[in-house]
Amino acid sequence: MQQPETPSLIYRFGESVKRIFFFSVFFLVMGWYQAPAQLPELGLTPAWMHEHDFWLALAEVPIAAVIVTLFLHQYVHQLREYNPKRFGRHRLSWQRVAVFLGGTILLLALVYSGSEPPLNGYRSTLHQQLQLIPWTTIVGQILCAPLIEELLYRGIFMNYFWNRENALYQIMTVLSAALIFGLLHDFSWSLALVFWTGIGFIHAGVYEYTRDLRYTVVMHLIVNIVVLWYLF
Repeated sequence: MQQPETPSLIYRFGESVKRIFFFSVFFLVMGWYQAPAQLPELGLTPAWMHEHDFWLALAEVPIAAVIVTLFLHQYVHQLREYNPKRFGRHRLSWQRVAVFLGGTILLLALVYSGSEPPLNGYRSTLHQQLQLIPWTTIVGQILCAPLIEELLYRGIFMNYFWNRENALYQIMTVLSAALIFGLLHDFSWSLALVFWTGIGFIHAGVYEYTRDLRYTVVMHLIVNIVVLWYLF
């Protein structure tokens, strides 16, 4: 059902509260695929995890598949219900490819040029995980994260909030999606927050222009592969 042409203030407030609630639930669900990597919190030793790394990676796949299915269902449902920006699959064009390539280059430049301080903690943690549970880390970073994070942070969020086709809403959706991405990666007023917000801004900008989630999924995948290759 399409939203009313002139919704009342109460209706809009109720819709906003509902969307914030559901997005919060989706955010909590998103982290479930990382459960195998959090086993030390349950008292399991690093040695046990390293020995069973392959099986932990296998366990990660069905969990991620359930999350992707849930998010994809929600994403498609949103687009069918209300999609004024015409998000979805679009034909290949040189403009979209150019924006995709430019966004990918900017992401790689941000990761490797002048971003050492905010990335130190992230790289250290990722490097430790690669040494301890390499298969689980690779599956999580390459197979799971690009699909799950793009569906949530770009696909669902950017058609959930500020979803009208005008310049102000386009600016606000990119800025808010970038800030949410930054805060959910580093909830502190620091260079790390600026860094992650910048990452989110590039992804959100590319998605807002292309209106096709496949571009940002591939961008995310490329950057994660390059980072893992570098750390190996």
